[in-house]
Amino acid sequence: MITESTSKIFSRTNSESPDNSVISPSPFAYVQCDKSSKILQATSNSSSFLDTSNRQLIGQSLWDYLPESSHNKKNRTLKNIEQTGSDQWILHHPDRGTWIEVNFLKEVDGFGAFLQDITTRVNAETLLEIKREILQSMALGSNFNQTTQLICNLIDKLVPGSITSILLLDQVKEVLMFQSGGTNLPPDLGELLDGLAPSKCAGSCGTAAFRGEPVYVEDTLTDPLWEQLVPVAKEYGIRSCWSVPIISDENQVLGTFAISNKRTGVPTAFQKELLQIAAHVAGIALKKHLNEAELDDHRTKLEELVEIRSQQLEESKKQLQESERLSSLGILCAGIAHEINNPLGLINLITYKTRKLIENCKCDSCEELSAQNREIEEQVDRCSKIINNVLRFARSEETEKSPTNLNDLLRRAIDFSRDFARKEDVEIDLHSDPALPEVSINNLEIEQVLVNVIRNAIQASEPHSKIRIESQIAVGGVKINIIDQGKGMSSEHLEHIFDPFFTTRVNEGGTGLGMSVSHGLILGNNGSIDVQSQPGEGTHVTIQLPLNGERS
Repeated sequence: MITESTSKIFSRTNSESPDNSVISPSPFAYVQCDKSSKILQATSNSSSFLDTSNRQLIGQSLWDYLPESSHNKKNRTLKNIEQTGSDQWILHHPDRGTWIEVNFLKEVDGFGAFLQDITTRVNAETLLEIKREILQSMALGSNFNQTTQLICNLIDKLVPGSITSILLLDQVKEVLMFQSGGTNLPPDLGELLDGLAPSKCAGSCGTAAFRGEPVYVEDTLTDPLWEQLVPVAKEYGIRSCWSVPIISDENQVLGTFAISNKRTGVPTAFQKELLQIAAHVAGIALKKHLNEAELDDHRTKLEELVEIRSQQLEESKKQLQESERLSSLGILCAGIAHEINNPLGLINLITYKTRKLIENCKCDSCEELSAQNREIEEQVDRCSKIINNVLRFARSEETEKSPTNLNDLLRRAIDFSRDFARKEDVEIDLHSDPALPEVSINNLEIEQVLVNVIRNAIQASEPHSKIRIESQIAVGGVKINIIDQGKGMSSEHLEHIFDPFFTTRVNEGGTGLGMSVSHGLILGNNGSIDVQSQPGEGTHVTIQLPLNGERS
């Protein structure tokens, strides 16, 4: 029985159909059932919703033409219709990819079912949701690998039986490389896809990358584009493959997104949209990844430049401090040299007069006295030269240099220190390289430095210990190592070792000028001096001097 409310649905008369149980088409499908769910009447387009013809519907149970999963809800739906007058189902036909909305309404002698295809609406909502989920994941900090994996997994769920994959084009090697795959992708298939070169006949992905446009292969076993890849298709059961290129904003091919299937066929309109969206979002993710990589590269370079500049500034700071220290030391040395020159002049005058007296003396002891007087004169002369060098250092004058055998200079400095070492019960062990070349230095200044450093090593050493002294050939010059087994120094003390008046031997008469002056003299000879030490492990002093006397 057709009620007044349902009669408005049917707009045509029985004259258009020889069977008055078949109702004319309308914008939606309608099926009328009795209380036992037997179909009494149906619009002519009902078959497109229930996948059968109208003649077969009449007299059949409506539940026989709904998806199997819906039968469990049958009793509950009938109860709802009876109690509330309506109910609603959303049906999905995976094979056809359609979504149907069914609204049940109570009628006098049964119920009616309004069927509406909502596939377009659901697909549109699905596409928006996919975009939203992927973009949200990217916004929350997902990296490129995580994003491409998410794209593949989402498409896998929407296209039953699909195998999704993303390949990226190596711009240098000009081949496609596997990036990500969905959950259905065989583990070793990704490796097989690596190195696929784009060409006019390179499967779906290789051809899509070559053409820069979508390629839909309906049957991989017969399509010429898959001729070279038929063994792969057979091994993994791939019968159809649809690929869309990933294009940059500059219209450059970056890679491909593909959906493969174990059944032959072409993509539906919805599946084509899925392919386009997946490729587009993958392109966005790739651009973000490349921008971040470029930004990281710029950040790294900037940090390197900052580090270099910081080192330069620190070096400039040290040079300025060194200049200030040397300037202060120069002023101090000039004053000391001036004060020492006066008594040296007096001593020199006395030795001169003594020599004249000895020359006129005829006693037996005069010869020994003459020898001692000559020794005093030589040492006074040596002191005068040191004072002159100190004054030259104070005035920043160029140091006079000459070719010098450094081994001879070392032996002379050790001879000067031998008596002091013997007194402190310290042994000096010299290991000189006989092939050591001559260096251009001021030998008096370097001798002064060597004597000072050796004396410091003796003072720092324990009785019965050894000091090892080495001369070696170094890059661009020579190197002297003076190594003691003494008390060593802390890192805090090492930082100030070249500072004027800094000493760790205040109670032993240390002035703190020896290493500061030595440092200045070594620099004046265009060399370098380095001190390494650890508390309780001794001290290692390294002096390096250039061969030609010029700073390297």
